[in-house]
Amino acid sequence: MQQGGIRPTRLPAHGCGVKTVLPAAHPMWQYEIMTAVSIRGLVLAGGRSRRFGSVDKAFIELRGKPLWQRALSQLAPQVDAIAVSSNDQTGRFTSCLQDFSGSVRYRTGGTEPATVAVFPDLIAGSLGPLAGIHAGLSAWPECYVATVAVDLPFLPPNLVERLGAGLDRGRCAYPSDGMRHALALLWAPGSAADLAAFLERGGRSVRDWLAEHGDQVRFTGPGDADLFFNINTPADLVVAERRLQDRERC
Repeated sequence: MQQGGIRPTRLPAHGCGVKTVLPAAHPMWQYEIMTAVSIRGLVLAGGRSRRFGSVDKAFIELRGKPLWQRALSQLAPQVDAIAVSSNDQTGRFTSCLQDFSGSVRYRTGGTEPATVAVFPDLIAGSLGPLAGIHAGLSAWPECYVATVAVDLPFLPPNLVERLGAGLDRGRCAYPSDGMRHALALLWAPGSAADLAAFLERGGRSVRDWLAEHGDQVRFTGPGDADLFFNINTPADLVVAERRLQDRERC
């Protein structure tokens, strides 16, 4: 278990576009050399939103912005490219993302790549968020990939940095306050095959995967508690609205 934050470590010997060999253990980056590796971001928006009736949760608005847009806007400045995991067959996401893509700002300060892709599950059967993650890891096999649930409205601006500092021997790093975890993970390159094997043998639970393959990173500092709040019900949406109002007053 690692404390979230910057710690001295060795640069991992693998990343998108970096022609090096991934060692058996892959402690991640120092803050100073973080830009030497390529990071991709994936917003998980494939949930069924049963508690919101027929409304797709990803399109529910919080303070005037749909949840998918809020998630993309918070994650994009921490990564080099971003996509959405969704099995939507109506084309609604594709249409919305075409209008939104030009406004995305990545961690380099640029807007390239301008297109925000939509990744459907590669493994059939509606197997849950891990199937969506598998699609992203398969699309970017040599990259570090940050995956976040669309219903997490309060992502820290240094989420990826802190998870990177805690990624050690696991396939991914995840935030925990000692009792809860948030579905906001940073994955090491080359993790798709292990995740596919887990799904193929009947694994579905994120908690079970993390217990076997995850590096826990403690998020217990000021303001960290909001990361563990997710919007599951209309009542949660009201609470999130109030929290954002309180933040705006400060």
